[in-house]
Amino acid sequence: MGTMVALRKILVADDSSTVRTAFCQAIEQIDQTIEIIQAKDGVETAAALANHVVDMAFIDVNMPGMSGIEALELARKAGVDTFVVLMSGHFDPQLISQAKRFHAYDYLKKPFQFDEIKRLLSYQQRIRHQKSLLVVDDSKVVRRVVFKVLNESQFSLNSSEADSGEQAIQLCRSIPYDIIFMDYHMPGFDGLRGAREVMKILPKAKIILMSADGSDQVIEKARTNGLAGFMKKPFYPDDVDMILHEIMGLKPPSIGKEAILFPQKEVSAPAAKEANAEDDDAFLI
Repeated sequence: MGTMVALRKILVADDSSTVRTAFCQAIEQIDQTIEIIQAKDGVETAAALANHVVDMAFIDVNMPGMSGIEALELARKAGVDTFVVLMSGHFDPQLISQAKRFHAYDYLKKPFQFDEIKRLLSYQQRIRHQKSLLVVDDSKVVRRVVFKVLNESQFSLNSSEADSGEQAIQLCRSIPYDIIFMDYHMPGFDGLRGAREVMKILPKAKIILMSADGSDQVIEKARTNGLAGFMKKPFYPDDVDMILHEIMGLKPPSIGKEAILFPQKEVSAPAAKEANAEDDDAFLI
């Protein structure tokens, strides 16, 4: 017997049947294997999030009975970690603030494009596809704090730790880490030396230098040593999400922060094309 492929379940929540139908048609054009669940108000939205294994949800903010924000709040309080995109006919700073508070991935203004839906469906898969990550810091307390921040990221991360550059090098000889967060100031191998040695073993790994010193001098050292980026301590889940978007070649969400990144020697054609793509297909929602 062949291997069963797990189908994605996508929730489309909007009080307009016209919008829901258009959305469903667009999703079916993109991927016919997706199972679509519809909700016409906030109460149905909250129930769908709570009662179904929903992988992703497009939720209109303004719906009768219960708003999309309120439905999302209930879901988050119940421990639901569905990948959520909120939608509205206008940008409202207060709603955007609430979207961030309840860990929505993005907040989109209607109408938006068919290509935007296609991009978000692709991003959900890429962001939730687990990446292996190594945290290198000589302080156990700092490593615990960084792990806590990573656990709140939108990305699925399988994280492990090293307490020195030397230990990181040993681990990298046996584990092909995708991403490495390397502390700058460590005894023995400092972060820069550790990063140079790791790059010899894992040339495709993306290394981010961490330091409480955010001076131009430190950032320039990270850049000239071939690291992918820099993060100033302390940092937060939004900071992690933004830098991971950038190093994976993904367009950052509109409600995110900016990241300190350095140009890489190789830029994939698909990523470059995606970053500069024009929205040609109108999706009038």
